Amino acid sequence: MKKKPTVAVLAALTAMMIIAPGVAVGAASTSTNYELVNAPYTDLDTKYSDTSKTEMTNISPKKTTAFVKVLEIDDDTNIPKAGFTFTVSAPTTDIEANATTGTLAVKHGINTEAIKWKDYTVTNKAFVEPSEDAEYTTESHTVNYTASDVTIDNSTFSNSSIASGGDTNVVLLEGNDGTYYAEKKIQLDFSACAYPEPGIYRYYIQESGASGNLGVTNDPDNTGDNVNTWRTIDVYVNDGSYYTETTVEGVSKLDINRKCYIKGYVMYIGKITTAPYAEVSSSRSN
Repeated sequence: MKKKPTVAVLAALTAMMIIAPGVAVGAASTSTNYELVNAPYTDLDTKYSDTSKTEMTNISPKKTTAFVKVLEIDDDTNIPKAGFTFTVSAPTTDIEANATTGTLAVKHGINTEAIKWKDYTVTNKAFVEPSEDAEYTTESHTVNYTASDVTIDNSTFSNSSIASGGDTNVVLLEGNDGTYYAEKKIQLDFSACAYPEPGIYRYYIQESGASGNLGVTNDPDNTGDNVNTWRTIDVYVNDGSYYTETTVEGVSKLDINRKCYIKGYVMYIGKITTAPYAEVSSSRSN
């Protein structure tokens, strides 16, 4: 195995494909007695979406979303031992909807300490449900790259080489001439945030920690207070309330069950302080 110099260039924080759910919340309400559900309603035989007994379509909660941390590696160099810390926070105030400009109301994110973090192998950028082991429940998470001499250059590139080199959570992708990319996926699970009602809930993620990594150079767009050290995640929580029918002394009545669920996520580059427009489409930003 040939020996490589340990020089690498820091690649930016990259957003995964985020599920863009459209307008979020269904029926408007000021009530806060909703229960957040994290599984389809497969255990219910009969449920109605309204008092006219319209059969309710099943829901599919989206517990997690993800982004990718990318190291750009020069050809004929090692993957360095490096760590990058991500901290989640939330705005302190809500943003009001504006009918004139067509923007939606945004609530400040809640229960940041309940967000779970986990590293995942990048597999074709696929959405993967998290398992219950090795999860973090703090407001910050450090992604560590393991130093490994994988003996890869542009003429002998092979993803399989990483398996014997060390970090199995890294996937290598061939870049431009003279470079390749070491990618690691970070998944966030919002299912324990206990949202009390439908709405759009906003969070911020900030990256830090690259300055102490030997042999790693920060991307100029990813340093200090630069806007690109931040990502904004909007969590779309929809109304999943339903009615069930009961009969008491021969009299039938409908009871409402106030439920909400996570419909999807939208991630933005930077620390966004403005409200989203009502029309949202799927996107991936680099």
